[in-house]
Amino acid sequence: MQTTEVTAAQMLAEMTESYQRKVPAGAALIVQIEIAPGPQKWHVVVGTGDSVALAPGDHPGARVTLTLTEEILRQIYAGQMTALTAAGRRQLSDPAPLDFRLGPGQTLTSDLYAEIMNFIQRFFNRFQPERIQLGMAHARTLHGAHAVPLFYHPGCRSAWYYLQAGEHLNTTGETNPFPQGLILVSGQGRAKIGENTLEVRSGEAYYIPPDADHVVWADDEAIELIWLAWGPDA
Repeated sequence: MQTTEVTAAQMLAEMTESYQRKVPAGAALIVQIEIAPGPQKWHVVVGTGDSVALAPGDHPGARVTLTLTEEILRQIYAGQMTALTAAGRRQLSDPAPLDFRLGPGQTLTSDLYAEIMNFIQRFFNRFQPERIQLGMAHARTLHGAHAVPLFYHPGCRSAWYYLQAGEHLNTTGETNPFPQGLILVSGQGRAKIGENTLEVRSGEAYYIPPDADHVVWADDEAIELIWLAWGPDA
């Protein structure tokens, strides 16, 4: 069956079946999913005993509502874009192709955010083993470069970035309160790490202390790199 012939309900059902085999032990979360146009509404109940159930309509106990278009859902279903890539944003308040809003009375704690990100990463990736495709065709522009977020876990994050000649990743003063690392896969350019500005090239990796600048410029050729972050609040 062609991807265009699969309904939104069938795509979500297949994702639910896949997620059933990998739901974290002890997970308990109710997620509302709204797909435009419509919106078409479903909810996923992740309950005790690692059970996962998909049903149409609203659920009054949903802790979070995910919103996206059917076009974005099809791209995710086909593996053309990951859900984390669709959900990526520079600031939490920025809109994203896969957006979320909290349910009534909910507060976005670090634990709830971790549950939401884990659900987004793993529920929507129906491939076994989970597959992420890299490259410009699968990326979105984030922080000035083309990004594919890779894996999320409390205290650990990673992403693939591609900078075309003339582009830059981050700006001076754009810092994070946790340790980070840059692994240069291909290309060469410049980077500002803390107070130091230096030439960087493939085959090198750099540690970025908490609260330090980390800007990368692709001057005359493209740069491909892997970004890592770890520690509390990462």
